[in-house]
Formats: sequence, C-alpha cells, structure tokens
Amino acid sequence: FMLDSYRALEKRLRNREEDIEKLRADNGCLRKELASLRQTPTTATPQNADNRALVKTQMNLLKREIVSQRETLAQLKRKGEWMKKCLSWYSKGSNLQLPKELAQMPPLKNDDSSSHSAE
Repeated sequence: FMLDSYRALEKRLRNREEDIEKLRADNGCLRKELASLRQTPTTATPQNADNRALVKTQMNLLKREIVSQRETLAQLKRKGEWMKKCLSWYSKGSNLQLPKELAQMPPLKNDDSSSHSAE
C-alpha cells in the first residue's frame, strides 16, 4: 500500500516537472511575441498597445502559475522524501511503531526552489 502511494507520488512529481517545462516554454514564446510587437515599426496604434498589454498580462499569469506549480512540486518532493524514509524504516521489518520523526510529515521549510521568480 505504501509502495503504491509512493509510486503514485513519483508519477505526480514527474508530471508537475513536465508542466513547469511547458509553462516555461509558453513564457518564452510570449516573451518573443512581446519583443516582436515592440520592434514593429508601425505607428503606435491602440491595437498594438492592446496586444502588448495582453501579452504582458498573459506572461504575468504564466509566471504566477509557474511559481504555484513550483510550490506544489516542492511539497510533493518533501512528501516523497518523507515516504522514502518511512519505506526504508518499514523495510527493516520492525514491528515497532514508526519513530517519532516519521509519525508525522515534517512541516514545510522555506524552500528556495519555490520562492525563485518564474523567469
């Protein structure tokens, strides 16, 4: 049972990492689009300004989503580490209760990976 949960968690971790890569790629595309909108030598029409504003808004939303995904990923990784410890302890074949430090998942520390900007 615990092993199945661990495998499911690992799969979710991989999926989240793939999601973050896709979001980064989208962000890169939006950045290029914004750069090309800025370089267009056409007169400054309201439509151009609207397009730029729209792309900037999309980029900000994507950045927020990337940060959110990273936070979730950090939590999943923490849970994965905790489950690994539990599994290694459990595999020793002890009939005792889980050690105190494993009986409950450790609280979230201020994780560097989740607080990085989405650049």
